[in-house]
Amino acid sequence: MKAILLIALAGFCAALAGPVPAQTGGRGAPTLPPPEKVRSLHIAGHNQLGLLQYCRQRGLISDEAVERQRRLLAALPPAPDGELGAAEEVAGRDGLIAFDGNRASFAVDAAAQGISLAYNCQQIALRVAAQAESRR
Repeated sequence: MKAILLIALAGFCAALAGPVPAQTGGRGAPTLPPPEKVRSLHIAGHNQLGLLQYCRQRGLISDEAVERQRRLLAALPPAPDGELGAAEEVAGRDGLIAFDGNRASFAVDAAAQGISLAYNCQQIALRVAAQAESRR
């Protein structure tokens, strides 16, 4: 289980880290990022939205964190498949970190790190706030 958790967390964090890099067209005009990056961002972003909803349902974070994540998702390039990330969002609402076929309990992740679920939720909410601020 620990190996699956580490793989899921590594993929989750890697996909959400930093801004979306844009490729440039033949004359330097920005184009869409590579399809695999767009795919990863949608999957991880929707799972994060579900996790934030999970945290909000437990009264651990505010509605604003969920709305910020929705705005970040809306700013992404269109998903190649309209349903991309839907299953991961549902998993997140159930308290599961889900990325690239791997699933792990968000609460177990917190315990493994020696932190509370509330702290884990607050850290994601803070990261989302920082991402939203950096895109202004």
